[in-house]
Amino acid sequence: ACGDMAVTKIKPIKSTLSKALDYIENPDKTDGKMLVSSFGCSYETADIEFEYTLSQALQKGNNLAFTQCRALWKRHGKRKRRL
Repeated sequence: ACGDMAVTKIKPIKSTLSKALDYIENPDKTDGKMLVSSFGCSYETADIEFEYTLSQALQKGNNLAFTQCRALWKRHGKRKRRL
């Protein structure tokens, strides 16, 4: 049977945070940012809020932040097609 499958991935951001968020929020890839959302902060100021939180942390590690990516895959026979 054919069905939809949602995929969620959490990946570390190890580069410049504002550039990574600009790429993630790209209007061409997010239906004019309609598919962009945030939790606990505003996506418009997320880089500033993340940098502040990072500056307050005792142990930074190598990651600047984590991003959560969701994708919906349509199953057509044996092939999966990303929407």
